[in-house]
Amino acid sequence: MRTVLSVFLLLITSQMASAQVDCFDYADEGQTIVSGVSTKGVATVNADKELTIPRQVVKVLYNAFASLSNQNLNDMTIDGGNPEFEKQDGQNALSDVRQSLTAITINGSGMTTANIGTMLDGLGADNHIETIDIYNDAFPIDASITTTASLTDARVVLPASRVGSQQIGGAKIYGRFTMKEGSELATFCGNALFYDENDGSNFLFYIPTEIVEVNGEKRIHIQRVRYILPYQGILMHHTENSSLTVSLPRVDEKPHNEQYETDETRFAGNMLVGVTEPTAIGKITVKDGEAYVNMILKNGCFYPTSGGTLGANRAYLQVKQSDLQDVQNARIGIAFGEEDEATNIHPHTSEGTHQTSTFNHQPSQWYTFSGQRLADRPRQPGFYKKVKK
Repeated sequence: MRTVLSVFLLLITSQMASAQVDCFDYADEGQTIVSGVSTKGVATVNADKELTIPRQVVKVLYNAFASLSNQNLNDMTIDGGNPEFEKQDGQNALSDVRQSLTAITINGSGMTTANIGTMLDGLGADNHIETIDIYNDAFPIDASITTTASLTDARVVLPASRVGSQQIGGAKIYGRFTMKEGSELATFCGNALFYDENDGSNFLFYIPTEIVEVNGEKRIHIQRVRYILPYQGILMHHTENSSLTVSLPRVDEKPHNEQYETDETRFAGNMLVGVTEPTAIGKITVKDGEAYVNMILKNGCFYPTSGGTLGANRAYLQVKQSDLQDVQNARIGIAFGEEDEATNIHPHTSEGTHQTSTFNHQPSQWYTFSGQRLADRPRQPGFYKKVKK
């Protein structure tokens, strides 16, 4: 019995309120389309001029969007599949909507870089694309996308952990930094240089740089940075009710400005150790004859690791063992508040003080690094030791 290869086509039929893109089955190239709408997926252009192509679609005909040229198509989403955009005489489906299409979203990890490039070819040089969002946590770090489209006025947004040296039609590359809902703190380490251009954002970046004494108490000096250097650990913090995601531009050439020089100096003393691949870490690391305790972030606190593997694109804190009076029970919490000379924290909340959640939501006792017990949560910004009762 002859095996029949099923392929799905995208065809457009005009409707009064919206246009519908039907996915049809057909046997082989050149054979007659089987009548009737496929039950395996229907794509619809809605009233907001948005089109979602379901994952079942594997091929889009070169003239599939021809009937939309007068209706306009503003946003298109590839929802997890890997559709091939058929080309004919240098044209594909996007050629018919290149004057109206402004945003493309690619969900999941299904679409190959080759098919992305072929899809973008249809945009040509006179397109109006502003943003291409690629949500693919497995996107190749250094895989450029070859396309004939001119995207110099567009930005391509990738997960920050997947940004390397990619080039995509001359577009500006951005990294998407994301924190899980319910988390106020997270660590990160990536492969590229980014710049935080969001002056009014409540999604901010810090590094701990040194332990200092203030009025006889030991504190960890934490500082906000605007440049996020590659292969460096970073602490991400967002305030309550603020966005869990921020996109920052990749910086392709080393900047020559005061802010970069300041941040580069700060990173020289970074107490966070970043990893870009899953990495085994032990309890103690010895450097220059000094023992350091390795601490990982969990539930808003750093606590000593018992050993194991730290996931990719994360960071851990290293603190001198001599600075911790009780290593086994040490918990380091972080308080954010008004600007303080000892910690150099920039204010970013209207309330003046912001504190992290307790470890495992259990009663805890806070201490300064010199061992002084605090009656309540710390009211000054900085790092503190936190011990479960």
